[in-house]
Amino acid sequence: MLQHRIDHSHMPQAHSRLPQAHSRLPQASIAFVEAYATALQQAGTPAHRLEAAVDHAASALGVDAACSATPTGLFLAMPEGTRLLRVGAGGGDLGFLVALDGIGTEVGAGTLDAASALDAVRALEGQAPRYSPALELLAHGVLAAGAAALFGGGPLEAAVAAALGIVGAQLVERFGRLGPMASAALATSVATAVGASTSLDIPTVSVAAIIILLPGFSLTTGIGELATGHLTAGTSRLAGALVDFLMQGLGAMLGLRLAAGLGLVPLAAPLPFDWPEPVVVLTASLALVILLRARPRDAGLVVAASFLGWGAATLLSPMLGPQTGAAAGAFAVALAGNAVGRWLRLPATLLVAPSLLLLVPGSLGFRGVGALLDTNTLVGMQAAVEMFVVAGGLVGGLLLANLVLSPQRDL
Repeated sequence: MLQHRIDHSHMPQAHSRLPQAHSRLPQASIAFVEAYATALQQAGTPAHRLEAAVDHAASALGVDAACSATPTGLFLAMPEGTRLLRVGAGGGDLGFLVALDGIGTEVGAGTLDAASALDAVRALEGQAPRYSPALELLAHGVLAAGAAALFGGGPLEAAVAAALGIVGAQLVERFGRLGPMASAALATSVATAVGASTSLDIPTVSVAAIIILLPGFSLTTGIGELATGHLTAGTSRLAGALVDFLMQGLGAMLGLRLAAGLGLVPLAAPLPFDWPEPVVVLTASLALVILLRARPRDAGLVVAASFLGWGAATLLSPMLGPQTGAAAGAFAVALAGNAVGRWLRLPATLLVAPSLLLLVPGSLGFRGVGALLDTNTLVGMQAAVEMFVVAGGLVGGLLLANLVLSPQRDL
C-alpha cells in the first residue's frame, strides 16, 4: 500500500523530445493527461475520482480525452488513439496525492501550462520518500500496538503485536504479494507460541499485528465504486480484496497448524485491558501520518479527522449499533473533508483515508475467513455479512456527506 513512484516505462519516448514550442503545446497536453492519469492511479485514487480529475484536466487543456480506470490499468482515448496502460495498484502516499491535486487544480484554473505541469508530475517521480525506512518501520509497530489496545489487549498484547507488525512490514518488503500471507502465518504462530507460556489474547495479537495489511479499505473502496456506477473497477477491486482476505486467512491457519504441530497449547486468555482510548487513537493516527506519508504540516488535519471519525462512531454505536455508528463516523469525516476541500483547497481524501482505516471492517473479514477455514461456518458467515454491512454503511456515509456538502473538487 505504500508504493508511491510512477511507472513511465509505457509512455512513448517521443513525449520527451518536443523541440519546437509550436509543436510542444499540443503534444505536451496529451503527454500530461497520460502522466497525470498514471500518477493518480499509482496514488490509489478510486475510479470515480480519477476519471473525473482526468476529464477536467483534459478539458481545461482542450484535449478530447476519455478515461476508464480499473485497479490495475487505464484505458485512455485521446486524439492519438486509444491506449491501454498497465499500472500497478498503489496508494498510501497522501503527500504525493496532495501535490497531484495542486497540479491538477492549477491546470484547471489555467495558471499552469501543459508543459510545466508535465514537468511537475515527472519531478514527483524522483522525490525521495518523505520519511526514513526506520521511521516507517517504527510506525508499523506503533500502529499494531494501538490496534491491539483498541481491541482490548493489554500491555503484553501491545508489545507482541508491535514486534510482529515491524517484522511483518519487512516480510512484505521482501516477498511482495506473498508478504501479507507470510505475515499472517508469522503472527498467529508466534502469538500462539507466546500464549503457550504466558496468558495472551492470541486472536487480538494476530489481527493487530497485520492490521495495516488487511484489505478492509480496498473492500470499502470497491463497494464505493460499485455504488457510483463504476462496475468494472468496483468488481475488480472487491474481488482482489476478497482474495487478499483468503490468502491472509490461509496464512493464519498455516501458523496455527504449525504451532499445533509443535505441541504448543495456549493458556487462558486474559481479561480485556482498559486503555485510555483517546491516547491510543492519538498514537495510532500519528503512526498513520507516517505510514500514509502525509506532509508534516497536514498532520494536525489527519489527527483531527481520526478523532472525529472515531468519536462519532464511539458515541453513536451504543445507541444506533456498530454498523450505523461506523456510517456516522464516515459521514462526519467526509463532511469535514469536503469543507477542507472547499476552503483550504486540499483533497478530501487527506482526511477521509486515514479516518476510514480506523473504521474499516478488515478485522471482521480476517476473523470471518479464519472461522470458515476452521469449518466454523456459522461464525464465519456472520462475520462476513457484518463486514459487508459495515463497509456498505461507510460508503453510505461518504455518499450522504457529498449530497449534504458538495466537495467541489475531484480528489
